[in-house]
Parts: sequence; structure tokens; C-alpha cells
Amino acid sequence: MKIELLMPASEIAFYLAYHMKFYGSKPFYNQFLKRDEMVYKDDFYTRIP
Repeated sequence: MKIELLMPASEIAFYLAYHMKFYGSKPFYNQFLKRDEMVYKDDFYTRIP
């Protein structure tokens, strides 16, 4: 399974189970953009029912 599919699925499962952000609660350094970026923005969580 590709990581691109696994991370969003696990983030949604964690959010639904605990009503907390896991990866989305902290920024990670993006080497391409050379700055800190949030893995998942707030609009990602607003689409979760």
C-alpha cells in the first residue's frame, strides 16, 4: 500500500476515534519548499463527517 493512501486513512481513523489531530497537530519541514508546513490543513478535517 502506498504511503499517500495510508497516511490520510490513518489520520481520519485517529480523528474519528479520538476527536484529535495526530499529524495535523504539528508542522513538518518541507525540504522542497524550505519551510515548515502543516501535514493536514483545517479544511481536511472539516470534510470528515
